Amino acid sequence: MRRFTALLLAVFISLPACAPSDEGRSIEGIFVLRCGACHRADGSGVGASLGPGSPAATMPDAEIATAIRDGRGTMRGFGNRLSDEQIDGLVAYIRALQNP
Repeated sequence: MRRFTALLLAVFISLPACAPSDEGRSIEGIFVLRCGACHRADGSGVGASLGPGSPAATMPDAEIATAIRDGRGTMRGFGNRLSDEQIDGLVAYIRALQNP
């Protein structure tokens, strides 16, 4: 039983290392990978829309960047995974989705 617990612990500890890297990925690719499951690739959102007329459309850029970095509500933050430049790129990408 101890061996199984140790193996299970090792697997959980190594999972973040197995996650796909964002290095070299386009901003659109990062959005689809990291945000698309909940916000859909077009920003229409399964739960939280980011598109035109959404609450995000009236949020300041800094507030969107903070939500991406630190999380908001049920959304987890990505500050440990994305650079400031990538986060700024995501904000610009979201703005582009809001103004097709």
